[in-house]
Amino acid sequence: MRPGEGVMGPLLAQGHDHTLTVPITIGPMVLRVALMAAIPAVAAFAVLRPFVPAPSRRSRAVVTATSALAAILLLMVAGAIDIPGQAVVLLLAALACPLVAVFGRHVDRFRTLVSRTGPWVLLTATALAVVKLVHGRLADGPPEKFAVVLYTGALLALLGLSWSAVCRPRGRPMKTLVHGTAAVSALIALVGTTQATLSRLPD
Repeated sequence: MRPGEGVMGPLLAQGHDHTLTVPITIGPMVLRVALMAAIPAVAAFAVLRPFVPAPSRRSRAVVTATSALAAILLLMVAGAIDIPGQAVVLLLAALACPLVAVFGRHVDRFRTLVSRTGPWVLLTATALAVVKLVHGRLADGPPEKFAVVLYTGALLALLGLSWSAVCRPRGRPMKTLVHGTAAVSALIALVGTTQATLSRLPD
């Protein structure tokens, strides 16, 4: 056995190559760490929102931006998702709407529209995420395929969470429905991403 080597082989590459000789390079690992930091923050906001005072505009902006960032990171980490390419374009456009509503200027009408339609986008995205996960669980396939389904469900859940941060439901029944649905989306995003990420790590 040469010096610097163990049972698993050389720990570091020789020369000027600073990449670890493990199946995961530094780049993807950084993306995974950033993703697993962003999603719990968004999920915590959705779960705790019914128990704290109404969030400020700055808080809504931070959560909306974090949701969009988490969705982009998820697309980069997943490598593939289980929806058509045309739907990805629509999904990205839907993610941009809350950002425009929060950060845009002189968009009061658009902000009002997003606020009113937010609950329905949240409900639709969460329902699609649940259907996707149930269908993936019942279908036969390799673990890699199920990881793609998990990432897809988490992506849809993040879409719903980004809209939930800017919507303002009226009436106690609607508020209860929105808060409950947001909690479900938070669970899907957190558990789905974690399980899919762990399934792709080496044993």
